[in-house]
Amino acid sequence: SLVPLNIEKLWQNLDRDDKGHLNLADIDPRTASSLAIFREKTTTRYGSLARAFDAWDTDGSMRMSPKEFQAACESIAFVGPERALFAYFDADGSGFITLDEIDLQAARGAEKLRLKEIAAGHRVAEQAEPDEDEDVVDWRKERQRAQRIDRAVEKFLTAIKNRFGTVPRAWRTVFDPEAEGKIEKDEFVKAARALQP
Repeated sequence: SLVPLNIEKLWQNLDRDDKGHLNLADIDPRTASSLAIFREKTTTRYGSLARAFDAWDTDGSMRMSPKEFQAACESIAFVGPERALFAYFDADGSGFITLDEIDLQAARGAEKLRLKEIAAGHRVAEQAEPDEDEDVVDWRKERQRAQRIDRAVEKFLTAIKNRFGTVPRAWRTVFDPEAEGKIEKDEFVKAARALQP
C-alpha cells in the first residue's frame, strides 16, 4: 500500500511549472520521451497509430504479442526500451496490446465506423483518423526536472511501482485510464486518495 502522503505537496512537486495538469513526462520522463519518439517514428512511417497497428497485427487477431511489437519497433527503426513501452501499452496486463490500448481515439473511431457500417449494411473502406498526438517532449528539460523531484515524490513513485509493477502501468490504469495524455489536479487528487491505505 502507499505511504500516507500530503497530496497537495505531492501535486506541487509534480506540477513544478504550474501548468495545472500532469502528464506522463511529469512522473516518468524517460518513458514519456521514449513514447514520444515511438509515436513520432510510427506516424512518420504509417501516417497514424491505427494504420500502423493494422500493419503490425500480422495474424489478424486484433492484438499484438510481444514478438509482433518487437517487429513493429524494428519496422520503424525504434531503438529504445521496447519492454517498457510494451508494458505501458499493455494497460490491462494481458500480455497483448489491443488497438484501444495503443490508441484509444482510433479504437473509438473504428468502433463508430463499424456501427455505421452495420446500420448502412455495407463496409466502409477508410477508417477515421485519430486526433493528432501531443507535441514531442523536450528530453533534456524533462531529464533536469526528474533530477529535482523531492523525496516525497520518490516515495510515491516507488510505492506505485511496488503496487503496479511500473509507473506507466499505474499511469494508464489509475491516473489516465482514458488515455487522454494528461490529468487535471482534481483527477490526480481523487486517484491519489483512492490509493491511500
